[in-house]
Amino acid sequence: MKLFLQLICYFISFVPKPFLIAFAYLLTFIGYDVLSIRKSVIKENLDIAFGDSKTPKEKKTIARKSFLSFMMTCLEVMRSVRFPFYKSFGFIDTEIARNALKDGKGALLIAMHMGNWEALGSGLNVLAPPVRSVVKKVGGKGTNEFIVWLRERNKFLTVSRDKKNGMAVLKAIKESLAQNQIFGFPMDQYKPGDERIPFFGKDTATNTGLATIAKKYSANVLVSYCIRQEFGAFRMIVEEMPVFPNKSTSKETKIASTLLVNQKIEEIVRKYPEQYFWLHRRWK
Repeated sequence: MKLFLQLICYFISFVPKPFLIAFAYLLTFIGYDVLSIRKSVIKENLDIAFGDSKTPKEKKTIARKSFLSFMMTCLEVMRSVRFPFYKSFGFIDTEIARNALKDGKGALLIAMHMGNWEALGSGLNVLAPPVRSVVKKVGGKGTNEFIVWLRERNKFLTVSRDKKNGMAVLKAIKESLAQNQIFGFPMDQYKPGDERIPFFGKDTATNTGLATIAKKYSANVLVSYCIRQEFGAFRMIVEEMPVFPNKSTSKETKIASTLLVNQKIEEIVRKYPEQYFWLHRRWK
């Protein structure tokens, strides 16, 4: 499987951009309009997120553009075998990241599935120092090996997380902070078993690990996301998070801090709803 996917990538990488863009539109027509892949999930998510604040026509437009954005992401990932993502950013703000490290305590970074998140993982590593991010296994063994190989080519530094290696991930986070580095967390996916915290006004299981670690190690917190400027070209934005609140108990602090994270992600998604990954079941 890994070799098969590598061959497909090399073939895709030689196809001119205009043809790949046209192919993304074709895949959207087939996948979204004809086969209705994840169409009901996208619609349900948009109804929860925007309610009556957007018309059915507006939500339909966002839904289709979001699916198109995902198709472009897939083709951009394949193409990156010859055109690495870290060379594809028109603007990267490194000053905010550098300032977050001035006190020597390292920093935690909130990431999300906006634009092309694989490109974001690659682009973050032009910062000084580079950023490691926690990731989950993708697909079966062969598919995951292919993704790992491609991320290595793109200088996307990762720490794999599963149900059995929680301590190894925590160790990697502690090492990054001790070395005054940045460690990234994807914070916009459903986290089974964790606290249910409002996201777009509806409670959903949310990763509270970042808030717990930030409080324990007094680490600064950043947020970063990737916006597609055009096919294969991106802008990476790095922002500071407001100071996390201090409540009377650790649990209250954890929940209040994670709510702040959710609200920040909401703010960004509202700016660029067409580029957000609405295909994920965020509310279960």
